[in-house]
Amino acid sequence: MMENEKAIDHLLVKVHLKNIGEKHHLGATEAESHYEEMETAFQSGVKKGFLSGSAKSPQLTAQGEIIARDLVRRYRLAERLLSDVLGVDESVLGREACGMEHALSPGVADAICTLLGHPPVCPHGKPIDPGPCCRGAWSRVPQVVVSILEAEPGSKNKIVFVRSSASSNIDRLSDMGIVPGAEIVLKRLRPVPTIELGETLLAIEEDLAKQIYVRRRGA
Repeated sequence: MMENEKAIDHLLVKVHLKNIGEKHHLGATEAESHYEEMETAFQSGVKKGFLSGSAKSPQLTAQGEIIARDLVRRYRLAERLLSDVLGVDESVLGREACGMEHALSPGVADAICTLLGHPPVCPHGKPIDPGPCCRGAWSRVPQVVVSILEAEPGSKNKIVFVRSSASSNIDRLSDMGIVPGAEIVLKRLRPVPTIELGETLLAIEEDLAKQIYVRRRGA
């Protein structure tokens, strides 16, 4: 990708994140280093129909907003892939994910999303917008991250995330010790899902247990 195209991407993301009250994922100092040619990037973005306003106060067009949201989604999916599957260290996670963000095609991004079980948040708890793969039965690749109820009984699995729109459910599981990074074993599904955490057996109702996502054994 041309450097000017990367600069446009960074500018689109910067404006989008500012609009929703979030900081740029590169951090202020590193992000600003990409805007030495701010005026050039802005003018190019205007010509492409992505930006309006001025270089000092850029605004996203409808098309620019779509592209910016997609870039953020790709970045956060890259973070999950690097963290959950490849075990990349937190200290370099952002830089590596930023490099991938610009290279991923929509199809590859959806494949990663499917592979990871359509994660709702990035490793830092920020939301990942659903893509076409999340809204349909898009399953060209086997999932690495699955609900604990789909895990192999008796196998030890590491929790990757808890998928729930209700904070009360997340709090309940957290109080039990069911948090990302913890290792659990699915002991049985019937009559009620039973999970082993350390030396403790936890009987958890099915609707709550299915919200616990783990990395599939051997993946």
